[in-house]
Amino acid sequence: MLIFLFFDIFNIRFSYLSTTMNLEAPIEQLQRMLVELCKKLKVDLDKGGFMTMSSKITGVSHRYFRDNMHGKMVAAKKRGDAFINLSLEKLNEISRYLGYDSFVAFQDSFKLNPYLAYFEGSYYSFIRKNSRSKEVIQSPVKIEKKGPGMRLTLKGEDREFEGDIELKEGCITCLIKSVDESFYHVYKVGKTVKPKVIQGIFSGVSSALDPIGGRCVLVRQESDFETLANSKIVLNKVPVAENSYHQPLWRYFKKNQENNLKIKTPVGFDLDDLMM
Repeated sequence: MLIFLFFDIFNIRFSYLSTTMNLEAPIEQLQRMLVELCKKLKVDLDKGGFMTMSSKITGVSHRYFRDNMHGKMVAAKKRGDAFINLSLEKLNEISRYLGYDSFVAFQDSFKLNPYLAYFEGSYYSFIRKNSRSKEVIQSPVKIEKKGPGMRLTLKGEDREFEGDIELKEGCITCLIKSVDESFYHVYKVGKTVKPKVIQGIFSGVSSALDPIGGRCVLVRQESDFETLANSKIVLNKVPVAENSYHQPLWRYFKKNQENNLKIKTPVGFDLDDLMM
């Protein structure tokens, strides 16, 4: 005897037949799922693209991508339907490959503040070293959609930092963490769209275990994050004109007192420390 149940949750229509669960998923969401797959794998919605997708995702054949997903979506749109029936198990596998815990988590990503998507892309981060060495550290950064939010990844010389970004009163904020360090970043964005340069402030703990803070700048790059390299700008000489943004950065970070902040060394942890 077969048992059939039907229920609707999170705007997804589920049906359960025996031990197999299918769902009628919104075509709009499935379209974005395929777009994300194509972008991640750098393929098109053709036979070669479907073959590549199936080679990366366990249990989902190229015929499933071609016929059950893409083919059904095209036919449904012609009929004016908004849903198609698909396997929840397979959609969960695809969602996990894209970095989501499940298809429901993928659907939750539609709740993301759409304004944050304008900051997606590759950047260089610039921060003046908290010392007298007169060096500005250049680090690759990427901002990408991750799960239900946007994630910032900064590649340091010996470790990576990651954190989710939030939008607060014209600023984006992010607590980025590595295994043993963390820094808080705040960038002024106002209402701009796809800014080329974003100014901000960072705070954290130095290698000497002191509270520190200072200016930081993000400069958008056309190249992929994986091709960007760590480097330094030396402040005791004017940069050559090959990098058009290095000279403005050299001027911006030249004065140590305008870019780095630290506390006085506490001795008695009383008011006398402030007078030293």
